[in-house]
Amino acid sequence: MILITGGAGFIGANLIKKLNQKKITNIVIVDNIKKDKKNLDKLKFNDYYDKDDFFKKINKNKFKENIKSIIHLGACSDTTETNWDYLQHNNITYTKKLYELSLFNNCQFMYASSASIYGKNSGNTLLNSFDHKPLNLYGKSKLEIDKFFFKDKKKNVIGLRFFNVYGQYETHKKNMSSPVSKFANQLKKDKFLKIFRFKPENEPLRDFIYIDDVINIIQFLKNKNKQGLYNIGTSQSRTFIDVAEILLKNLGYGEINFIEFPEHLKNKYQYYTKANISKLIKLGYTKKIQSLENGIKKYLNFQ
Repeated sequence: MILITGGAGFIGANLIKKLNQKKITNIVIVDNIKKDKKNLDKLKFNDYYDKDDFFKKINKNKFKENIKSIIHLGACSDTTETNWDYLQHNNITYTKKLYELSLFNNCQFMYASSASIYGKNSGNTLLNSFDHKPLNLYGKSKLEIDKFFFKDKKKNVIGLRFFNVYGQYETHKKNMSSPVSKFANQLKKDKFLKIFRFKPENEPLRDFIYIDDVINIIQFLKNKNKQGLYNIGTSQSRTFIDVAEILLKNLGYGEINFIEFPEHLKNKYQYYTKANISKLIKLGYTKKIQSLENGIKKYLNFQ
């Protein structure tokens, strides 16, 4: 049995869809019971638990299923969250408790980390360094759990440092949706999209990766079962204007409206991300990763 937390969410639903295509349905999902579960409408799985109920269940050692793999994708992913206690419980304590469950079952444990841990260091750096300075508490919570696993070299753990993932099944994320999804929805609704105004020399660059590539990489790492931290990105950086222009070209309508950058984000904003994926390549990952142009085209065709 495969246990997937965050299974009703963006990456989780895409992963379950891929597993179903391979005739794998022995899946237990853990997520927020209040979440809109329309992502799961056509997916096959055995059971669904509310995350708080499940936490109580494993705290009391009352979950006795035979687990082959735990893929922990559930978390508070709001980069503007300021309640450290809330983040600590959801992103650190819960993760540690699930890891204890994996030890009890002697099974593989994969979990979602984030490129936000890099702060101003972009992500084009060594994975075995933990001297980063995240720009927000969300990033801090992810860095803390990375340290817990990899400074002390815990066994059977694979950490997934996701960069800017975009694609189908992320509508429910609302303000936390990818720029690709936000811009596409703005264009379809208003025929224009909003982008923060920057000087050309300060234009932010981000590593955008299409969800299908993310799922392929997760499955590759799951099957290789080689513990360690891995950057999940394209190793290419593009601007938000690039994203907008690709969308405009594909949709055939719309315009860009520039808006002023809010003051409260200036010291909490990642201006540059670029994934160093050399570790993934050395492990033998050979599938071609989609360009931003191809990824956005596939995303729009899916919609």
